[in-house]
Amino acid sequence: MNRICLSFVLAMSLAACTTTKEIAYFQDTERDEMMKIVEDNLPRIKPDDILSITVSSSKPELAAPYNLLRATQDVNSSSNRWEQEAYQVNSEGYINFPVLGALKVAGMTREELVMMLQKRLAEVMPDPVVTITFRNFKVTVLGEVARPGTFDVTSDRITVLEAVGKAGDLSVYGRRDNVLVIREVNGERKMARLDLKSKNIFESPYYYLQQNDVVYVEPNRAKAIQGSSFRSNFPLYLSSGSLLVTIATLIVTLTK
Repeated sequence: MNRICLSFVLAMSLAACTTTKEIAYFQDTERDEMMKIVEDNLPRIKPDDILSITVSSSKPELAAPYNLLRATQDVNSSSNRWEQEAYQVNSEGYINFPVLGALKVAGMTREELVMMLQKRLAEVMPDPVVTITFRNFKVTVLGEVARPGTFDVTSDRITVLEAVGKAGDLSVYGRRDNVLVIREVNGERKMARLDLKSKNIFESPYYYLQQNDVVYVEPNRAKAIQGSSFRSNFPLYLSSGSLLVTIATLIVTLTK
């Protein structure tokens, strides 16, 4: 009868537990294994992107017309201060750049656009230096993570693992094998599911995130059990089970 009681308690406990197998990353990776890094992983400029473009030169007066500035009221004084305007890529992939006019920039990397502008500007000024940053490079992480939210990206690229890290990592209730990435490409919404438990994630075109990607971590079975009536009533079930085992033990004892 003691065996029956032990088996009952063990079964109930296992039903409420999350195994290490469910939460470990890269379970199929061999020791000291080496993998080639995908080279083409830089974000490309897309319609509706917002770019900050600054031009400088050894002759500042020649570079000045290429820097868009706007006056804003300083809240602490009556004077104006100047801020740099950003360029928004239109629906056809163009920006309207001073003097040079409409430029097709969609599909280019940030560095490719820098090289193209420096080449064009070298015709009208010495030593042109062009600095470009994305103002709208953000990723959103939702679901079973410690700190869901939207995060700014200051570098040229970010991986899904880095995004998850910014969100404080997955909780023990997050599914590692079915992480959803939502991306907009050429006016279409595409979705891909990544398995963080497998090394194959490194080969996915969704491993490196792009502007405005959304990462969603869905709950695992343990979370579903936790939210069910079984989980909420687990102490009651355990007490009732123990009582039944005790009664059964007493009956067996008295009938011997």
